[in-house]
Amino acid sequence: MVGSSSSYDIERAAAQVAGLRKGCLAAFSVPNEETGTEDLILVAETRETDPASLDKLEKAIAAEIISSIGTRPDQTLLLPPRSIPKTSSGKVQRLLCKQRYMEDKLVKSGVERWFNPVKTIVGSFIGNQRFRLRDRKY
Repeated sequence: MVGSSSSYDIERAAAQVAGLRKGCLAAFSVPNEETGTEDLILVAETRETDPASLDKLEKAIAAEIISSIGTRPDQTLLLPPRSIPKTSSGKVQRLLCKQRYMEDKLVKSGVERWFNPVKTIVGSFIGNQRFRLRDRKY
């Protein structure tokens, strides 16, 4: 990551920008084979869809990170809600986000974005029921 700044520091700085969904940011670095260094990538969710507003939002994010951390992201991706992978408890999965970014699979189809939370809830419910049934046997 950049100097001594962590993903958390970068995400916290970017989260100050109005228009981003709170708790829906992921910062990570990826190797840049052309320069032999690492690029700083920031992925953030927003409900904004207007191209001019998205451009302003991206510039505001860069300015906020520069003032807080001293550098700017090499790339900022502004995605629709429910694009950043999270755990069932709601924590951002940075490694999975990075993997999807590198595989160019970060932005999912609308159906998949809505289906995954339902799948998580159903899986949790089934696991809970198995646990409850197992306790009854003993």
